[in-house]
Amino acid sequence: GVDAGGEEQPAEKPKQATHNRPSDWICNGTLQPAQLSSVIRGQPSKQVQTCYERALKDNNMLQGSMKVLLTIGANGSVRAVSVSGSLDDQQVYNCVKRVAKTWKFPKPEDGCVRTEVPFQMTPKL
Repeated sequence: GVDAGGEEQPAEKPKQATHNRPSDWICNGTLQPAQLSSVIRGQPSKQVQTCYERALKDNNMLQGSMKVLLTIGANGSVRAVSVSGSLDDQQVYNCVKRVAKTWKFPKPEDGCVRTEVPFQMTPKL
């Protein structure tokens, strides 16, 4: 039987596929800078330093700045990490991404937070 319901739309593209919950990528939460830096100054900065020093063994001229973009979930755990900067060393970046996923922050207010943490990487003389 044919339904007299006008033209059938082809059902190829389900609309909802394009935006997987906006909450996944829109982060309007807040963390106080002091809360962030007090966490970063602890274990994280040591881990970043270790990543860097490991790479220094291969390249003792390696230095530069590094920006670590963190997406901190509503529960304070790191959900996503990306790294950029003039340091531009894939070994260091991959190491930092790995350790950053283990960092724990206070729970942000109002959901997740995106924040950028700068590191200056220079060899200790």
